[in-house]
Amino acid sequence: MDVQKRLISDISHELRSPLARLNVALSLARKRAGEKAITALDRIELESERLNNLIEQLLTLARLESDKTLAFTTINLTKLVKEIAEDANFEAQNNQCSVSATLNEVSIIGDENLIRSTVDNILRNAIRYTKENSIVQVSLSYQESLGKKQAVIEVQDQGEGVPESDLTEIFRPFYRVEYARERDRGGSGLGLAIVAQAVKLHKGKV
Repeated sequence: MDVQKRLISDISHELRSPLARLNVALSLARKRAGEKAITALDRIELESERLNNLIEQLLTLARLESDKTLAFTTINLTKLVKEIAEDANFEAQNNQCSVSATLNEVSIIGDENLIRSTVDNILRNAIRYTKENSIVQVSLSYQESLGKKQAVIEVQDQGEGVPESDLTEIFRPFYRVEYARERDRGGSGLGLAIVAQAVKLHKGKV
């Protein structure tokens, strides 16, 4: 298993160089191409962005599964979630939906990069599968549990939901529920696997 994780990490790193060269070539092509080529170049850029995102997610998952020491700091979770929600709302407009955030003042101790990746993956997943002309709701609050305060982030969309039979499977790498496979929305199948690992390392629950 360790060999497999190392292989994934090495391959992901090796893919970065040709992808960077592809983006440079794409930039040059845009400057020289006529209007007829713009549509094709836009498609190449989109697929390049998807590949880059896949590489980043593979590297993140490899890091999480290697149990490396996390960089714990004090995080202004309210500010972080607000930034992610604002960015996601911009993207949501392309999917004919929007993001609304209700955030209380919350701070935690954690790895900021992993927390950011976790919230971003959950929220963008909701945007990807919610109904058109709907609102994805995000809330942040404290919750008392066994005499301790816990940060709670809730994301609610208007999608079809996840069948009960898939609830234990969706956090496996590359797993996608049937309707998601039938209607390709550009997801890699890694986002929720990253979420599960990151939350586990922070002793939380999804």
